[in-house]
Parts: sequence; C-alpha cells; structure tokens
Amino acid sequence: MVATDPPGLDPPHPVTPRPSASPHPECAEPLIDRLVAARPSRDLGTPEFEQAVAARVLERMPDVLAQRAALLRDGRDALADALAERLPDWRVPRVDGGVAMWVELDAPLSSGLVLAARTRGVFLSAGSRFAVDGAHDRHLRIPFTASAADLRRAVTVLAQIWPEVRAAAPVTSVEPMGALV
Repeated sequence: MVATDPPGLDPPHPVTPRPSASPHPECAEPLIDRLVAARPSRDLGTPEFEQAVAARVLERMPDVLAQRAALLRDGRDALADALAERLPDWRVPRVDGGVAMWVELDAPLSSGLVLAARTRGVFLSAGSRFAVDGAHDRHLRIPFTASAADLRRAVTVLAQIWPEVRAAAPVTSVEPMGALV
C-alpha cells in the first residue's frame, strides 16, 4: 500500500514499494509516477484469483513447457507427414521450432485455396497476407498447434480441394519479349 491509498483498503493494483536506496534516485520516483500515470483509468486491476492461477502456473512452468513442446512436436510431425503423403508437389520445410510452417505450393494460388478451405471448415492464412504488396501467393502458413488428428483432417481437406482450385485458376500465357530500350 502506498501513502495515497485510504487506510484499510487494498489498492486495486499490485503495489511496488518505492525504492529507498536506488542506484539512480533521480529516476526511481519519475519511473513509478510514469507507470502509475500510464495505467488506463478503466483498469480495475487483476483479480486475486487470476493472480493465484498465474502464480501456480509459473511454479509448474517446466511441466507446462514439456507438455506444450510434445504437443507441438506431434503436430509438426503429423502435418509434415500428411503433406508429404497427400500433397507431394508442395515444398514442406523442416522446422525445428515455432508454431507454423511456411509451405510452398506448386502454383501461386494460396488465396484461392484459403477461400475454398473455409467452406470446408479449415481456416488458414494465405501467403499474400504476409506481404505488403500481396506477394507470396505461392505460400501458405499452416500452424501446427492443433491436435495431430485435426491437422491430418485439414490436410485431407486441402488435398481434396487443391485440384479444384488449380482447375479454376485462370490460364494465361506470357509471350517472351525482347529487351525494351
């Protein structure tokens, strides 16, 4: 509790004691004042229950991390295997971390593929969403955070609709040109 809080009332926020022997005393008070001022007026503080849950989770962080790592590893492996089996013309990178794969399609049609996949309950992001100019339509971002079974089902859907998406794509021919001067 700080001196400005009414006696007998808990403050609606975690209290940081004001440093008494800061190595930079000229910074300590202004920093705390800036932090208090930056707090939105609508912020009523973190409830005690959520703080208690967070404290318990932090105590078990090694177990939580091991469980998440196993889930992500299983998802990554299931996704890579399913893509290799069902869509062998796509380039699937070997990823050693993260939560998604940046898969290269054999045609620049990820925007159309994503739209078609949504009608079948598979929600992904086309590569063009990750470029300012709409490039990367040959790529598809596929997260592997879902269960292995869900990821295999998603790849089954992609494999079923990919031929339809390719067939519906406009066919253009580009005439080779000589050098323009």
